[in-house]
Parts: sequence; structure tokens; C-alpha cells
Amino acid sequence: MTKEKAIEKVMERFSNANVSALEYMYQLLQPPKADYVEFVDNFNEKTNSKYRYADSKAKSKLNLIRKEGFTIEDDNKVFKAIMEDNYHNETDFKFVTPEYVTRMHIYEKFLNSYREPIKQVYNKAVMFKKQS
Repeated sequence: MTKEKAIEKVMERFSNANVSALEYMYQLLQPPKADYVEFVDNFNEKTNSKYRYADSKAKSKLNLIRKEGFTIEDDNKVFKAIMEDNYHNETDFKFVTPEYVTRMHIYEKFLNSYREPIKQVYNKAVMFKKQS
């Protein structure tokens, strides 16, 4: 359904409604569009690499990730978890590509393995206090 058709259908039901409010409601109902360029730029910055934006497979996978409700903050957590992963450190991040990261099972694996550094610091402080 196009935006115009959706607005027309709603306008038929609500003849006195404001069009800009209806457009806003339409935008809320649409799945978020993934900004693949921003994702790759963020990936290149975090992993210190130079990937380009031409990978349509990774682009479509990123759209699916965004439809599932994952955010840019989740991307940052995944990148940090990958950078801390022993296997990828040993292989010098040879297999870490935007396409690899956007595989749903890989994305969720690293997102679930990520631990907040603040909690780790807090736990160490509590343990130190108990020992004193």
C-alpha cells in the first residue's frame, strides 16, 4: 500500500482529520529503514577497517535486523563484543565483515555475549569492599 492510498483510506473514515497527523501516523506504522551507510561507517570506525557500501546482501539483512527492533546501540554492543572475542583477535579479524555481522544468528550471538563494562567495574568494587 502506498502512502497516498493509506492516507485516502483513513481520510474517508475521518473526514475532519488533519492530513499531517495522518502522515505522521503512517510513518509510525512503517518499519524503520536501516541506514546501511551509517552502519558501515560505524563498523569501519569500530573495527578499524575500510569496507565499502556495495554489499546488497548485508543491506537487506540489516533491514531485517532493524525490523526485529534492534537499534544502533545494539550495533555498538555487537561491535564491542566482536572486538573482545578471542577467536577474532587470533585471526586478526580476517572474517569480520559487514555481511558476517548482519547474519541474524551471529548478530544475536555477539549481542547476547556482550557485557556492560559498568557492571563489571561495579562487581569488582563490591568484591574488593567485601575483602577489606
